[in-house]
Amino acid sequence: MSHYERTRPLLTSDFDKVRPTRRRRTALKFVTSSAYTPIDKDKISTQNGMLMTTPAGWYVDGNNPTSERWWDGNQWTDQTRPAAASAPPGHGGPPPANPEKNGLGLASLILGIVGLLFCLMPITGFIGFILGIIGLALGLAGIGRCRKNKATNMKTAISGTILSALSVVFGIVGIVMFFTAVDQLGDDLDQVGNNMQDYSDCINQADTLDEMNQCK
Repeated sequence: MSHYERTRPLLTSDFDKVRPTRRRRTALKFVTSSAYTPIDKDKISTQNGMLMTTPAGWYVDGNNPTSERWWDGNQWTDQTRPAAASAPPGHGGPPPANPEKNGLGLASLILGIVGLLFCLMPITGFIGFILGIIGLALGLAGIGRCRKNKATNMKTAISGTILSALSVVFGIVGIVMFFTAVDQLGDDLDQVGNNMQDYSDCINQADTLDEMNQCK
């Protein structure tokens, strides 16, 4: 055997000359595997050091190592966040474009309920009226947010709007009843005062006991 034959790489034909034991079959499989298949470099493209096949996720920003930038699988986006030391590359997801803002509908519902409770007594009806006005405005704003897909609590916003509207109505009724009662009380007090004045005049004009007894 020449020096070249002792030092040249093994070929597939060399394994055909020997008995195919398990180890040799494994070696033959490795020699003929796809690892020796040439890679078409034209089919692999990169963008700023990222393979186009890299999965979407958060990765360290090359321009700012203290922050991470979102890779959507095809290109870099404008979404960044502070670098998380414990989070592996590609971990997490992008922040929602439109975070839910359900506070208006919930506030409208609460104000509507509280306003109706104040409307149970006419003397506090004006408080229920004020809360109902505020709750009605917040409820309508909450419905508008739901229509723009900025909130998800459409039923809550509608319920708050209805309850707030009822609070406004009953608040007005309570205010009317309160002022009507106050006006009636004033008339009654005036009538009592007039009766007392008439009785006092009658007593002063009476000369005898019988005339005094006739004063009412």
